[in-house]
Amino acid sequence: VDIISVGEAEKSFVELCEKIKQKEDYTHIPNLWIKQGGVVHKNPLGNLIQLDELPFQDWEIFDHRRIYKPMSGNIGRTGCFELTRGCVYSCTFCINEMLNAVHKHKSYREKSIPRFIDEVAYFKNRYGLEYVYILAEMFLPTSKERVRAFSRLWKEKVGLPFWCQVRVEGVDEENARLLEEAGCVSVSAGIESGSEEFRRRTLHRAMSNEHLVKDFRWLKNTKMQVSANSIIGFPGETRELIFETIEINRAADPDNIMIHVFNPYRGTSLYEISVREGYIPADHLAGDYRADFTLNMPQLSQQEVLGLHRTFSLYCKFPKEMWPEIRIAEKFDEEGNKKFEELSA
Repeated sequence: VDIISVGEAEKSFVELCEKIKQKEDYTHIPNLWIKQGGVVHKNPLGNLIQLDELPFQDWEIFDHRRIYKPMSGNIGRTGCFELTRGCVYSCTFCINEMLNAVHKHKSYREKSIPRFIDEVAYFKNRYGLEYVYILAEMFLPTSKERVRAFSRLWKEKVGLPFWCQVRVEGVDEENARLLEEAGCVSVSAGIESGSEEFRRRTLHRAMSNEHLVKDFRWLKNTKMQVSANSIIGFPGETRELIFETIEINRAADPDNIMIHVFNPYRGTSLYEISVREGYIPADHLAGDYRADFTLNMPQLSQQEVLGLHRTFSLYCKFPKEMWPEIRIAEKFDEEGNKKFEELSA
């Protein structure tokens, strides 16, 4: 590897290409670390780009069949468009914790609603889009004026079904209604852990369980398909804490349950805690949050976490009198696999 980008690369990459083309020295471009002649030039971070400065995406460089994507059980011409970048929150398992620290909590930016609407409308008209995936870790919360403007302009100029992700802090009755009216057919929000105390102390997510369940109910009162994201296997987590997460999923009652296994990504507080507690070696490389669990914790084995991962939705959706059967399905042996297949069917 000769060059890496530290932070955003839109401006840096263009400048790099121009300097290479002109055969000029490129070792001092902001945001780039460049290895040349055995020396690594670690350049400082440049200014963050404002989203309205970015040009529209260029889809002409791709085969047009690439526009087709599977979403919500269908395959259609789908566009992915960035509405915001970054996050004002600093959850300890997320890259935004590091970005907020590096950029002194200035990494969150919003694309203006008129600009965003014009971009989506352009691609709808040019490529016959049928569905939109809105890229925004912070679609909600934001100002009421911004949500109202989005809902109104989307209906007027785009009118396509879309998926988005929200945080429960930004959900209330009006915002849920405005999303539905605009055309949102699928929305997801994070629960992560069901323990208020663990969520606040370890994950830096300060909402109460009462508030969290109430906000999911606002979403459930619409026609939107509602998904909840949770994570199990956090450093220091116990089986009892995981069942608190199961219980709050049962109370929130989302249509879809997205359950992930914790992976310690570098640059996050939970990576440092995992190393300090001896759960992983210092040179550890994280795996896939959808399937891998690599922490070595005395109170919660790897097999137990993976077993709870595969049966999590069963615990959430089945009556409690069936929990003893579900526990059998946690085991990755012949009896457990057979029981899991039976319950899944």
